[in-house]
Amino acid sequence: MTASRLSGGPVAAAPGTGNATGDGTGNATGDGPRHGTGDGTRHGTGEGPATLVDRPEAGRQRARLKLESSVLGIGAVVAPPLVLVSFLFVGFIARDPARLLTVALEAAVPLAVGLATASLLASEPALELQLATPGGFRPAALRRAGLLFGWAALLSLVTVLIGRAAGTFDSWPGPADPLRDLLMWLSPLSLFAAWGCVLGIALRSRGAAAALLTGFWIAGLALKDWFLAHDFARAWFPFMVTFSPDDPSLLANRLTVLALAAIGLAVAVVWLGRGEWLLGSEDR
Repeated sequence: MTASRLSGGPVAAAPGTGNATGDGTGNATGDGPRHGTGDGTRHGTGEGPATLVDRPEAGRQRARLKLESSVLGIGAVVAPPLVLVSFLFVGFIARDPARLLTVALEAAVPLAVGLATASLLASEPALELQLATPGGFRPAALRRAGLLFGWAALLSLVTVLIGRAAGTFDSWPGPADPLRDLLMWLSPLSLFAAWGCVLGIALRSRGAAAALLTGFWIAGLALKDWFLAHDFARAWFPFMVTFSPDDPSLLANRLTVLALAAIGLAVAVVWLGRGEWLLGSEDR
């Protein structure tokens, strides 16, 4: 055996043994197994095939979100914070920032989001192309509406938290109540966003959808006394915290408004699946 080792012939066979060991076990002790170790480690203990397949899909999802964000437009993104700042400024001038900020959170921001979602879904330049993709226009439309709703919800939540920490809301709507503080803006925001989607899809006209949504908004503010005086109307009055934050039926009102928003969202989801309606309305 000593002679064979000194002869040099078997020495050439050693790298082959090392390579076989490296490929099979990922051995890191030999000189030859460097290639085997690199391949074995990369496939065996690093990123497996499932991860490599998932990475392109994750990239596509990020690309879609980036695209839908750009479709929203600067106006839809700037409107909610601009509304909040404007009402807060007027509130300080009127020496009643709590009341004006409540109006902004419960009435003004929801209207801005409802108008924006109606506008986004009322017109789609690449509708035929969208309908030809898997799922049709529905996934893109829901992503756009969801991004806009999420942005406004985040701003509203941060505003309420800062207002509570600063003591702004102590005078109106009153002492801290986490559930009321949450539903104060969440219920009407969901309602206007959902039914803005429905009007945009159903009417396929930005002007008509905006007119109906704004008309309901104005009626709710102008006829507040009528809404508050009748039980059946008070149950779904969207601006309850602005005018009657201590009403004993406030929680039931907020939950009813949320239920109406859920109905609107369901209608929008179903209607977005009717490609023939969307194409027919474009032709008209």
